[in-house]
Amino acid sequence: MIESIKAALAKATAAVDVAKGELKHLTTSDDVEMYEVQVTSPFYRAEAQDLSKLDFISVQWTCVRSAKKRDWVRFVDSLGELAGRIKGRVYSDGRQAEVAFANQIFQERLGYLFELITSCGGPQQEEIDREVRAVQSRRGSGRSAIVLPPAQTILHV
Repeated sequence: MIESIKAALAKATAAVDVAKGELKHLTTSDDVEMYEVQVTSPFYRAEAQDLSKLDFISVQWTCVRSAKKRDWVRFVDSLGELAGRIKGRVYSDGRQAEVAFANQIFQERLGYLFELITSCGGPQQEEIDREVRAVQSRRGSGRSAIVLPPAQTILHV
């Protein structure tokens, strides 16, 4: 499990190019390098928001508000947060949520979110799809480079 998280982190950091000026080296301590994300990076946020500290409903509304403001990076990140929470759910008997069931719940939630976005005067589905693909492409793949370890996993590096 830890190895797969490390591999996903390596893939995500490879998508950010230091040579392009997307990261600025701050310091190195032991074997840990610290960088600051620059405005030119697809991972840059003008105002930071820790989605993991919000409750589920607040993350949903962050999706809706982000789409309405056309803040596509935050929209993609908040969708990733929702997906991680739904797929990381644990049943009352301690079993992990089944993948097919979690995917069904996520697809239903997406439908609900798109209805909310439309009813709030947000963009149409075609624009959302186009912009989400653009964010994913800038991040280095057709899929999002968001790393979502299970909530119970703590990574010690």
